[in-house]
Amino acid sequence: MKIILWISLFFPYFIWATIARPPIEIKSKVAFDQNSKFTFNNYKRQYFLPVQEKENINIGYNEKTAVWCIFNLKNNTDKTIKFWLIFENFRLDSIQLFDGSEIEILGDRTTENNRFLTLPAFQIELKANESHEYVARLKKSISFMDFSFYLETTKSIENRGNNNFFLLSLVLGMIGFLVVFNSIIYLITGKKLYFLYVCYSVLSSIYIIIATGLAKFMLFPNFIYFSEGLIYFGTIWFIILFLFLSYFLQLKKNDYKLYLIICFSAILTTIYLLISVLFYIFEIWKGIKILSVLNYINFIVFIATILLAGIRHLKINKANGIYVLLSFIPHFVWTISIILKAFGLTNKDLHINWLVILSVYDIILFGFILVRFYFETFQSNMRLSQEIVSQRDKTINTILATQINERQSIANLIHDQFGSTIGHIINLTKEGDNPEVKEQLQDFSENIREVSHQIMPKSLELGALMDAMASQINIFNQTITGTKIEFQTYDFPQTIDTKKAQNLYLIFLELINNSRKHGGSKNIQIEFFGYEDSFVLQCTDDGKGFDKNNVEFGFGLSSIERRIKEMKGEFSMESEPRYGTIVQINLPRNL
Repeated sequence: MKIILWISLFFPYFIWATIARPPIEIKSKVAFDQNSKFTFNNYKRQYFLPVQEKENINIGYNEKTAVWCIFNLKNNTDKTIKFWLIFENFRLDSIQLFDGSEIEILGDRTTENNRFLTLPAFQIELKANESHEYVARLKKSISFMDFSFYLETTKSIENRGNNNFFLLSLVLGMIGFLVVFNSIIYLITGKKLYFLYVCYSVLSSIYIIIATGLAKFMLFPNFIYFSEGLIYFGTIWFIILFLFLSYFLQLKKNDYKLYLIICFSAILTTIYLLISVLFYIFEIWKGIKILSVLNYINFIVFIATILLAGIRHLKINKANGIYVLLSFIPHFVWTISIILKAFGLTNKDLHINWLVILSVYDIILFGFILVRFYFETFQSNMRLSQEIVSQRDKTINTILATQINERQSIANLIHDQFGSTIGHIINLTKEGDNPEVKEQLQDFSENIREVSHQIMPKSLELGALMDAMASQINIFNQTITGTKIEFQTYDFPQTIDTKKAQNLYLIFLELINNSRKHGGSKNIQIEFFGYEDSFVLQCTDDGKGFDKNNVEFGFGLSSIERRIKEMKGEFSMESEPRYGTIVQINLPRNL
């Protein structure tokens, strides 16, 4: 994450490209046509001011003004030179270039294709030592208007255009990846933070496509309202950004007053946006200017609120507070420069593409942060689940161990105490003459012995699993009606580890009980196989079976599976409806 953060911080430097200027002498001057009344026949009679190449010409808020530029170009070399006259604002409605008569027109209000994405450029050719004058008329209605111009070589502008297109494709691909990934996370978690990020990223992508000229000059050249689209999408984009940051900082919980300010400002901005559309339709230009000023004031409130929230959040969650400040301080600088320029307090601002760079910076930064948040939460939940499962397994193991101990204790109690007492009574009755009492006491003693062995046979204390199983199955066959149980062994040792013997004994009691009660089995076959390195134990019945894909293990089968895993064994169950069930257990012999 730190690497991604540092890359995003230096992202603007990665797209820097050097502009190569041709060896052409240029003298230029401009005149301002306040009501757009100049024509090509009378423009020379107007008052022109000298300007320098790359000098920013700021008209301010404009309704009807057009700008006329005269360029006197001279080739002082002894060879023909082809080069380009570049205008550094492709959001102008139209740029007409005249050479005695109009030779070319580009701009947002035209349907002409521009060869280079973000650069309204006119190709000019001057022969050796040739001088020539060109005239340009620039027009932009109902907005702030500024521009600059410069000369550039063909190779330079082509390289920049190719680099810009490659970078734009790379950026949009990265944004698309992050949008898809975070959309999936939103569908999984349902958290609004991820939804707002996706909305912000999609709007940013639209803004980038418009602001870089891709929408106008490559996708939809016949559409002539991209300037308005840029403003409206940019405004909505800012609203979503502010809302996203408020959710990111959890202002509703941590600082409710600031959260209310952001929500109120978002509502006001939305109202301004809707009213401005109506004013534009009915050509209420002064109303649009007033709304623009109000909107700028609203953005200042937005910015101040988010900065204050980010600073306060440093005490709550330092990392998130730093992320927000790192993200928003560049926006703050850019927006303040635009606002100061809009109010005529400065003539300098950051280029419009800086906002594109900042949006990409935000998307990459927060996209990876949110993905990291999700995986950290996922890993935390996994650890918590593992702890819960581990604790549950410990509890179940304690219950199972207690069950074995209690069975053993009860069996010992019945066998040792009650059995010895009855034996003593039988000895006392030997001197008497009542054979019926002797017979009943003898039967009672045998029954108690059988019950104690059924609870936990004594032979299991010595690991004699075969004897215990054979005895128990014999009792089942004598007392249970409707079910016959067969028991067979193949090279299975007479004695094994005591704990393993006790576990397997209880496991097969559970399997027999499941086959009888749940499977309705008439025949059950128990088989124990002994191999050199392993034991294989199998229980087969002819019960009603089940669909193993649509059944969940109950406590009994779950406890069986856990016991087998504790013995480092494997447990498998095969069953189909009406075809019975086969349970197989594989255990290592020497563990």
